[in-house]
Amino acid sequence: MRGGVHGFVTAVLFGLAAADWDIELRPAFPAESWAELTARKHEQLRAEAIADTPDHGKLLEQLDRSALGFSRAKHHRFLRTDGTARGFLLYRADDCIGYVYVSASGHIGPLAVLQRDDMSDAFKAALDLAVESNSSHVSAFLPGVNEASLEIAIACGMRITLPMVLMSAKEFGDWQRYLPRNPGFM
Repeated sequence: MRGGVHGFVTAVLFGLAAADWDIELRPAFPAESWAELTARKHEQLRAEAIADTPDHGKLLEQLDRSALGFSRAKHHRFLRTDGTARGFLLYRADDCIGYVYVSASGHIGPLAVLQRDDMSDAFKAALDLAVESNSSHVSAFLPGVNEASLEIAIACGMRITLPMVLMSAKEFGDWQRYLPRNPGFM
């Protein structure tokens, strides 16, 4: 679609056609119940803490440019120094397939992956990391077109608590490979 307004719509969980919606989901049960739910069979990814190094900076830029079309270096620098979230590079064997930030309050995001097929394992790894934070709740903003993360969230009993619409004058990003931290952080 050229020109016009592009938006994210929350109708996907209400039975309407899958549009580009942004949904904050929270579990309907305490985080300690998640260990059992997220232990379902999936390929384990190795999570390595993001460090302030040139190598990690290059990986983050590559992931952001691939998923969003632009660098978020300033956002990563803010997240590393803010102290409210921990950042991780996600590896399958020796290959970095994505990154995720998880706050002490259990909020997941941003999360980006190189390939759409990696979103499912990356979101499951993010849930595992959020549970390890010992927060009483886990939350994430999930674009409605991101079926991989939505299917997992629904299977884990998450529910919509804050539907949102993100509008843009032009199309940007592959929302099947990116989960935002929050709308103000976009």
